[in-house]
Amino acid sequence: MDEDGSGSIGTDELVDPLISLGLAQTREQVDKIVDSVDDDKSGQIEFKEFLQIIGGSSEDKGDTLIIDFFKGRI
Repeated sequence: MDEDGSGSIGTDELVDPLISLGLAQTREQVDKIVDSVDDDKSGQIEFKEFLQIIGGSSEDKGDTLIIDFFKGRI
């Protein structure tokens, strides 16, 4: 999903997949999803934050739909 090879995933890279899957309806909703798991408030999901989502150790910060999406359940 890291289309630009930056080592992190941002809203631009998540808008189309999340909207296509019905997990979000607007870019603003995707921004809120990213913000909910973005511990350092960089606007990006870095690898460490991604691992927290996958491992389920993000202290329930992320929506369960985004966790299911990243774990490949959706």
